[in-house]
Amino acid sequence: MRVLTLFILLPMALAGLFGRLRLKAAAVLSPTNQEHVIPGRYIVVLQKTVSTEKVQQLAKEYNADPRHIFIDVLKGFSANLNPAAVQELRNNGDVDFLEQDTRISIEPPAPRSPVLSESDSEDEEDARPSRWRVQQGAPWGLGRISNKDKYRSNYCYHYTAGAGTCSYIIDTGIDPTHPDFQGRARQLVSFTTSKRDNSGHGTRIAGIVGGKIHGVAKRTRLFGVKVADDHTQRSLSTVLSNLIAGINFVTKDHPRRKFCQKGIVVLIGIAVPRSRTLNQAAAALVKSGAFVAVPAGDSGIDASSMSPASEPSVCTVGVANIHDSVPPQSNHGKRVDIFAPGVFIKSTYKQHTDARFSGSAAAAAHVAGLGAYLGAKDGFTGAGVCPHIRRLSIKGQLRDVRPNTVNALAYNNAGGPCNPRRLRAS
Repeated sequence: MRVLTLFILLPMALAGLFGRLRLKAAAVLSPTNQEHVIPGRYIVVLQKTVSTEKVQQLAKEYNADPRHIFIDVLKGFSANLNPAAVQELRNNGDVDFLEQDTRISIEPPAPRSPVLSESDSEDEEDARPSRWRVQQGAPWGLGRISNKDKYRSNYCYHYTAGAGTCSYIIDTGIDPTHPDFQGRARQLVSFTTSKRDNSGHGTRIAGIVGGKIHGVAKRTRLFGVKVADDHTQRSLSTVLSNLIAGINFVTKDHPRRKFCQKGIVVLIGIAVPRSRTLNQAAAALVKSGAFVAVPAGDSGIDASSMSPASEPSVCTVGVANIHDSVPPQSNHGKRVDIFAPGVFIKSTYKQHTDARFSGSAAAAAHVAGLGAYLGAKDGFTGAGVCPHIRRLSIKGQLRDVRPNTVNALAYNNAGGPCNPRRLRAS
């Protein structure tokens, strides 16, 4: 009997010391393009049942960066590991899988469609006493999402304009001092070596979400989460574990924001090659109650090969131009939920200027802004926002849509109230 008891208790004791035993080693996931791999660096994802204390214990044991200990979106950490440590973790029953950490350079696509007519008087706003507002000569993307039949230069929107919502921008950071943000923006945290938005990319997409002149939701609060830097003058660079750390931060931070009672919006402005860990983190962010808008990507391929675009619970956005056609560089496929303006979009930029840029990040920014707008106006929040946006969308209007891809253009449902005759009567 004593021998039998020993055989039963010994594995339990060893498991307590070294982690649960396993019959098959945990998988190590690698990207298709090995050029992206950071040699010797891994993201270690633990089983969901592992305690927070165990996560912290393992992270300390393997010298993980404290900023890269993940509790909220998944249980795990990232660290530099030698081959022996990798094998040790693969044999640990507490480990679900490992994924090689990567550094990805993203080159924003050059504009390929001309702007037709776009006034420089974007700040002239209709002041009629009405529940609806009209911004004269607005950036074309704003005009397009508020007019059902065709592009017009006026942006019509409900007076709530995203009030009571908070929009997190996970990108290169934002410049909170830009006058278009009217003091509603803050740069919260950086997971890179710099706290400033040196590239201007994050500031540009933040302007589309919530700028006074350039934004869809002109009263939302804007929070910058920096996970990427400018790699060269023409490209951005991000590390996969930094991106996951940014998502983990937002998941932990947003429940504290009691003044965001109308909804939490998150724009992840970066598309990277498909990553199981990144998709898992994005799904957890949605589950926490946030509406998450992401770019489909700009390589002219199926969005299912990108992350977080391939995660079903996020709202994946493709590009439309001013002619209501989809440019060939926009990613496509069943994972695209909606299209939005994304070519030659005028928005805020660094050093208190503005600039035009293109890409699915710009398109996703329109949809993120629309999420904040609808949260304040209609009360839709979290996972319910993307289906609502799809219901409101303009169906069948776009040209050059690839097979197995939705033909739906984002729309704020302002057509009835913003009929010119109604506005004159209000």
